[in-house]
Amino acid sequence: MIRHSVILTCYNGKKYILEAVESVLKQLGESDELIVVDDGSTDDSRSLVSKLRDNRVQLICRKENGGIAAARNDALSVVQGLYVSFIDHDDRWEVGRMRDFEDIIKASPDVEVVHGKVAHFYSDPTLERRFRLQETQAAVLPGTVTLSNTLLKRIGLFNTSITCGEFVDFMARAKTLTSLWHASDKVYLQRRIHGENYTLSHARDATGYLAVVRAHLLRNQQELLD
Repeated sequence: MIRHSVILTCYNGKKYILEAVESVLKQLGESDELIVVDDGSTDDSRSLVSKLRDNRVQLICRKENGGIAAARNDALSVVQGLYVSFIDHDDRWEVGRMRDFEDIIKASPDVEVVHGKVAHFYSDPTLERRFRLQETQAAVLPGTVTLSNTLLKRIGLFNTSITCGEFVDFMARAKTLTSLWHASDKVYLQRRIHGENYTLSHARDATGYLAVVRAHLLRNQQELLD
């Protein structure tokens, strides 16, 4: 039985993807799985992953770039684990992340969502002056979250019409479905700041974030009417 499925999405990530993969595999069991979705990369990303000799790694190659939501949906269609986690190709899991998760689940087996903190690190020290991010903070990001598969099936797929903020929308829907959340005080994710991070460079993308906020408000309004 597969206990953990991890979804790693990649687009032109040859600089960092092997580091991301290694940070995950070191924390998975022998029967767990890492599903890498290459979203139409034009660099050597998929070649690097295909050369890995680890039976836990499953590579899905999309012919054309369709966006991170569509890539994650491809992975969700094949996940088999009792719990599902995420990571982006340019980040790293913190050492001890999954050990802390297992301790939480052992103490509270009914919990459906566990999320930890994120620590930022910079590929170039000069970027720190540009972005001015907290060194460590609580954040519900792909790499900080693990959800039960049963909850994922109730949430459904990622919204592919959202250009930015698809994970915010996904977790907002999760919040309406369960109150069984646990926030860990441990760091779960090392987030790499390299100047081309999509969420930072597109933070003002109205098509994405306004759509997310609008949808969330409509859900809350409907709950009140019901």
